[in-house]
Amino acid sequence: IYRVVWKDGPRSSIKSLTKTKPAELVAALDSGNQFWCLTAQGLIVDNKMTDAASALKKRVRSANGRKGAIHALWSLEGIGALDKDTHQAALLSKDPALRRNAVRALPANEAGRQLFFSSSVVQDPDLITRQVALAKLVEFPTIPAIQTVVAQLSRVPVNNSDAFLNDTLTLLGRIHKVANVG
Repeated sequence: IYRVVWKDGPRSSIKSLTKTKPAELVAALDSGNQFWCLTAQGLIVDNKMTDAASALKKRVRSANGRKGAIHALWSLEGIGALDKDTHQAALLSKDPALRRNAVRALPANEAGRQLFFSSSVVQDPDLITRQVALAKLVEFPTIPAIQTVVAQLSRVPVNNSDAFLNDTLTLLGRIHKVANVG
């Protein structure tokens, strides 16, 4: 077994997260080391640290985005403390990666559908985020409002010219029974 180590790489300031307070775990979500980010997120969720919820919500809403906000979003979802306002803030974030993860975290129910349509993720300028949003539409039940949206999305030129978006639209058309889509 070999271990490759970058000898001139930055050293992590974190040495252990055992017996760490919730505020320190939230701070660790922004670590430059993915191991510590995932470990902190796992400890928050596994130990149901609901007392960290306010700090996690603040982290999601912070303007700088970054991966710590994504870990905070999933931590909130994992402890059952992801509220509508925080979720909407993530859907409207300047960070496309946070918007993508906020779409993925939406439940496939009426509340999730309302949050989905309160944002403009189906028209997101970041095409990867837009594709994730289109894929999320697959999870919602077929209702006339969804069918109308799917039909309108097929009229947007970039949705047809991008191969991935076009494939997703084709799938949406089939699942939601909308003719001439994709």
